Amino acid sequence: MKKIALNAIALNEYSGGLGIYLQQLVCFFLKEETGLDLKIFLNKREAEKVLQDSIDNELLVDLDISSRNAIMRICKEIIVWPGLLKTGHYDLFHSPMSYFPFMIPIPAILTVHDLRSFYLKASYNVVRRKFLNQRIRESVKRANHIIAVSQFTKNGLMELFDIPGERISVIYEGIDSDRFRIPVSQNAWQLIQERYRLPENYILSVGHLEPRKNYLALLKAYLRLKEKTKRLPDLVIVGQENWDYEPIYSYVSDHGLQDQIHFTHFVDAKDLPAIYQKSLFFITTSLYEGFGFTPLEAMAAGTPVAYSNATSLPEIVGEAGLRFDPADPENIAEQMEQLIEDQLLREALILKGNDNLQRFNWDLCCRQTLDIYHQELP
Repeated sequence: MKKIALNAIALNEYSGGLGIYLQQLVCFFLKEETGLDLKIFLNKREAEKVLQDSIDNELLVDLDISSRNAIMRICKEIIVWPGLLKTGHYDLFHSPMSYFPFMIPIPAILTVHDLRSFYLKASYNVVRRKFLNQRIRESVKRANHIIAVSQFTKNGLMELFDIPGERISVIYEGIDSDRFRIPVSQNAWQLIQERYRLPENYILSVGHLEPRKNYLALLKAYLRLKEKTKRLPDLVIVGQENWDYEPIYSYVSDHGLQDQIHFTHFVDAKDLPAIYQKSLFFITTSLYEGFGFTPLEAMAAGTPVAYSNATSLPEIVGEAGLRFDPADPENIAEQMEQLIEDQLLREALILKGNDNLQRFNWDLCCRQTLDIYHQELP
């Protein structure tokens, strides 16, 4: 039986969209018959909260490599992977994090989630951007096959690296709709409100505090609305501090928005569905997304969506959301005002969002990934 190694080192409760993707792949492979000798390599201590009772499954191999320290992870992977893959006689390696560790000695598959380090300088600091550009460039040329999470990402790979289209498969990620539709009791909601100091009526945005998420444009749009709208809901921003987030706080304080803008920082995954459900609408002003989980999460929660007409988001959201130019705070404010004032529009977008979700299925994503494994085995 052919041997496959899946690198799930990055799986932990803080790893965002990549973590969701890894969790779904891992859980699928733990319960399905694959016809392969598949081993999943991860840090059990960091992945335990995500995988819970599955953490002792025999397919999971514990590696003493932490994903929370990038430099140490990279150095340890250089030492660990070449010997592990060779002595274990593995036939195929899958890296789901857009680049390969150094010195992978066997055929390999790569999942590319986005290419923002090439297209958007504000995504990373200079050192990290140069590292990612070098590793992604080498990895996509080295890969036997590439999985792109959107057609937008595939187009970018072909444009940047002159890779033939037949070497790239577009496999959409999924959405766990049932999780976001679980109703919340009044008592449970009251506890969540107290835990994160949430207002009664609010607009919601979800994403790390970093330049790519374009929160300054959202705040500028909100300030415009405040100047002309009497009953403006508060704005709740759910997201951890990533990098270069100080200007966001400075804008809020400089313009006297402290009472209207609420930062929850990290939110426990079990609380997030209720926070979506209770919002008036969801908005993302992101400048770059390779796929875009958050608008789909909002749709699954029955929440109308307004979104940035940029990168992959029109492909993923389409007509199921109200789109705007992320570089134009006035346009953002106009669309926000529409959603605040027009209940029929909100209801129509909720219905469209529910229809749109039918395109995104985790079981299909995982089965198509398994098909790629079988296709690319030597």
